[in-house]
Amino acid sequence: MIEVESVRKWQENVLMELVGKSKWKSIVDKKYAQVPGAENISLLLDKPEVVEFLAQSAYKTIFSSPIPAPAKETTIGGSCCIYTGDLECLKNGVLPSTKERVESLEEISNWLYEYYPRMDQIHDAFGITSSNRFLYIVEDCLFADRISKWLEKPSWKHGLTELIKTHHQEVTQGALCRWVNLVSHRKPQIDFIYLSDVEEDLWKLVNDFGSELGVKDLRNRFDLAPVQVVYTHLWLNFLQKEGYVKEPAIFCSEPYFHFDLSNTERYYSGSYFRDNPYGKIGKCHSFGASGTFPAWYHRKKTRGLPCTQVVNKQLKTEQIRNNNVLPLDQNRIVWDSINYLFWDNHARGTLYDILSMYGHHKSKNQEDQRSTRNELREKISPLLDILDGKLVDVFSYIYGKNRYVGVSPMHPASRELLLQRFS
Repeated sequence: MIEVESVRKWQENVLMELVGKSKWKSIVDKKYAQVPGAENISLLLDKPEVVEFLAQSAYKTIFSSPIPAPAKETTIGGSCCIYTGDLECLKNGVLPSTKERVESLEEISNWLYEYYPRMDQIHDAFGITSSNRFLYIVEDCLFADRISKWLEKPSWKHGLTELIKTHHQEVTQGALCRWVNLVSHRKPQIDFIYLSDVEEDLWKLVNDFGSELGVKDLRNRFDLAPVQVVYTHLWLNFLQKEGYVKEPAIFCSEPYFHFDLSNTERYYSGSYFRDNPYGKIGKCHSFGASGTFPAWYHRKKTRGLPCTQVVNKQLKTEQIRNNNVLPLDQNRIVWDSINYLFWDNHARGTLYDILSMYGHHKSKNQEDQRSTRNELREKISPLLDILDGKLVDVFSYIYGKNRYVGVSPMHPASRELLLQRFS
């Protein structure tokens, strides 16, 4: 069982300190205030029953709505099929790993199987609550559509959809399941729904959402409409009708910015999310939601970094780290530990020790700091080695027996057939 004080200590002594107090305050105060029905984590920590349900995800939760009792059975989530740092390269027509022009589906396939899933993508998938079941939404067709348009290859959409879906089924699914098992210390049921399998239904939901809002042609007016609709009661109704969810309520736990309404409601004049707060009155009373802190490095989300600068199935951790122990807020081992070891009691204790020594050092005057800097490095380095060893174990488990190689790569023959079919 997660202790409230343990969560409070982690958020105040680790996240707040390394993200920066002003930055942390701006994230927490701004983001939770934009999500109707949600409460700040500082208020939630006075509710042990909420923390008990949030379980390990409580360490990363920034805000949460009330939790409808039946929603405790199923937690839903999802993360982008391709992350922002890599999408920026594809948007410019080049591969993220080589910066060379994309000439074929095979090049995208080779890149995807070489670098994905990224570890931050796995981390951001959903908050790992105490639910007995998790449902992961894969936006395969939406990303295929976007990328094929950027590359000016509309005929590639079906091929990209199949490629993303097959890769996810063969590689990412297993990595996600191992992550949930590792963090939760159990083996809950984990199911996946691919939007390509329900694409027609999804666009019907978008039309229905537009009708509710009184907005004509929402599909063409707002390109994120199919993403937005999965955060509404219409999506819950659909999941229940099609048998994806058996319970009368669900709980959605995803990175906080997925719930940022400032960039969505400006596209239409309705007040749907204000009138239907999550987990409370209105149409979303059976739809609980919490926003979590995403994988982070220094001053920003890691999702904005290209695949060559984050841990993934190709890169060894030491390839993306420098040898500088200090300053701590730029130390990759520290940040990787915050991102991927928050659930481990011993790792948290080690980080507290490191931050305590660092805080004591910073409290000295500048002359004393300079004279004791090397001494501090010598004290911290063995503790960083402990964390590094734990990280290697985690990444080895997530990515399979081979230390840094993904599991179950797509069989060359089946991939060749796929490429022939859609090239």
